[in-house]
Amino acid sequence: MNSRLVWLLGTLSVMAVLTAGLWLVRMDRPDAALPPDELTSGPPIRDFQLTTQSGDEFHSSSLDGQVWVASYFFTRCGSNCRELNTRLAGLQREYGPRGVRFVSISCDPNHDVPEELSRYANFMNADHRYWTFLTGNLTYIRRIGNDVIGQPVSERGHNAMITIFDRSGASRGVYDAIDADDLARGVQLIEDLLAEQEEPADETDS
Repeated sequence: MNSRLVWLLGTLSVMAVLTAGLWLVRMDRPDAALPPDELTSGPPIRDFQLTTQSGDEFHSSSLDGQVWVASYFFTRCGSNCRELNTRLAGLQREYGPRGVRFVSISCDPNHDVPEELSRYANFMNADHRYWTFLTGNLTYIRRIGNDVIGQPVSERGHNAMITIFDRSGASRGVYDAIDADDLARGVQLIEDLLAEQEEPADETDS
């Protein structure tokens, strides 16, 4: 192997290491993965508790038996959050009265205390009966994203996806809320889930 080829391979190796380093320091990107220590710091979360825009404790068990939609955002976010939550506001008006619940979790909890969430909820014309804004510990919020909602999230880093859950609490699909076609597929799923009937009880011979 000649010296020029050795030099080229060495340069490429250094560039690869630097690129990997830059990726790691940009963990606040919307598509960032959770660090391993946060993924393995306990058994997977199935239920969760956070704090609402009213300062009340929120238990995910309050969603039992209902179709519900989860998303991430933060109040200081720019156009993407505004567009995401504008779409959710429309869904809330249409489907809230039909029994669908909406849960928006802040990924900037140090800033998004209940008072900030309350102001933001009012700005979005959120009906508190149907749409709840939540805050809490960031590490815990990120674990909820990984274990329950199925969306990668970091501090002030999230995507524009919504996760739709059926009445049993199972995730049935993840959709891009600011892509009109994908959102339409999510809306159809909501319609389908609302139309689903509870399984009939097993009949026994009399």
